[in-house]
Formats: sequence, C-alpha cells, structure tokens
Amino acid sequence: LRSEAKIPQNLALVNVGADSTTIFNLFEAINGRLHISMDNCPHQVVVVGEQGAVAQLTVLLKEKGIFYEELPLDQPAYHTPLFEGARGLLEAHQWTPPTHLVEVYSCTTASPYPREPAAIRQLSVEHWMRRVEFRKTIEAMYEAGARIFVEVGPGGILTAFVDDILRGRPYL
Repeated sequence: LRSEAKIPQNLALVNVGADSTTIFNLFEAINGRLHISMDNCPHQVVVVGEQGAVAQLTVLLKEKGIFYEELPLDQPAYHTPLFEGARGLLEAHQWTPPTHLVEVYSCTTASPYPREPAAIRQLSVEHWMRRVEFRKTIEAMYEAGARIFVEVGPGGILTAFVDDILRGRPYL
C-alpha cells in the first residue's frame, strides 16, 4: 500500500499508558507531527508520528514516569491524517452494499453507522484517516443500554479496555 499511496515513511509508533488528554497536552512541547491514532481506554493510547517527534515524546514520558512502549511500525499510519495519501485507493475499492441492517457502532464517530450505502462507504473510508475512538464508543454503547460486551478472537485486550472504561458500573 505504501508504494501506491503517498504516506510518510519516517514514522514511529508508541503505546502509552495514559489518557488521551494528558498525552495530547504533551504534544505542545514537541517539534514535529504527532497524532493519537487510538484512544483505547483511560489508561492506554497509541501515538503515531514522525520519528523525531516520537523520540521527543518518549523523553517527556520518561521524565513524567508515564509507561510507554515503542512498537514496530509494520503498517502505514492508519487512523491518522497521515494516511490521507491512501484516500484515492480506498475510494476506488469496490464496496458491496450491506444486505442486513444490524446496528453496528463506528469507532470513528462513536455512534451507529449510517443506514445509507453511500454514507457507510464514506465513513468506512474516513475511518482510515481518523482516530479510533474505542473508549468513546464503549461509553456511547453503554449510554444506549448495552451491558453485555463480547470479544471475538484471540487474546483479551479489548475486554481489558472495556474493564478499564466501565470500571465501577454494572456490565458483563
């Protein structure tokens, strides 16, 4: 995908054990582009940015005693404006309209997907260039009455995020 789209190459990825507001406030002291690509829960965000900017961020995180882990960046800058260079490729993809209308929440808007095929397609494209709002999505689903959350697949990282987000409230 990188070879076909204009996506910056000198990027780094870091997993941070803090909330998005705390981390976003640190961006002001950094020279270079940084983006929170995933706001997963109150104690975990993922940051993508220019390598130099991420290096500056990790210095600040270390000074403040905030847990961080540099991660391999084996994929483009998904879920940030840095992925805008792939928009044309995504829009050119053949999309199949949904055949069933089941309410599905978008972690881009933290609300249900629209019902119209063109709007679903547009939101699906936008998802690649906008932050994953997992925390806000779980909050919105909870406010809408969801009390049972099921993680499908190996591991349990999303279950741990839900535990962190809904701590102290009734849910399964």
